[in-house]
Amino acid sequence: MDKREEIWDYWYNPPEENRPECYVSGIRSDKRSQFLLDLFRKHHVAYSHTVLELGCNVGRNLATLSQAGYQRLYGIEINPDAIELMVDKYPELAAKIRIGAIEEQLPTHRTVHVIFSVAVLMHLHPDSEWVFAKMYERTRKLIITIEDEKSRNGSLHVSRNYREIFESHGMHCIDTVYHVPGANSHYVARVFLKKLRR
Repeated sequence: MDKREEIWDYWYNPPEENRPECYVSGIRSDKRSQFLLDLFRKHHVAYSHTVLELGCNVGRNLATLSQAGYQRLYGIEINPDAIELMVDKYPELAAKIRIGAIEEQLPTHRTVHVIFSVAVLMHLHPDSEWVFAKMYERTRKLIITIEDEKSRNGSLHVSRNYREIFESHGMHCIDTVYHVPGANSHYVARVFLKKLRR
């Protein structure tokens, strides 16, 4: 098993502290979901826009967006237990979810207006960094990252500067927030706008 497969296996069958049940609710988690919604509003994401979450887990972020009026929601999640819990905890959520690794599902996903991730890209193995270019291809308008850009934890957590990454792929960073509610000081939120090619 290579390192990338080890990461997939970890999230497919995580230890107790990262089981899907841990992501259903909680003050810290709810603050992050509300912060995400505030970013959508700040950057005028329309209710009619299509939205894709990478690593949606049990769907707490998607449920927050859905309750606010966003209905064209999609997700990619590696853990089928998380999706089963999503159906139980958020039965009103009508998001379309693909089960599998981001590397497997994103290349054939439809183009959407907004792609976002919350504490997911930091777990992407260096061999899978081609995913960033694919995110650029698959978005029509925005990429939003809320990621730990400073910590490093072996092969399960890679620190990256997402501004440098996505600007190198043709995005323009239009917002950066260094204090993410409900997250430690290593987290940075960034909003990228897709540049129109001439």
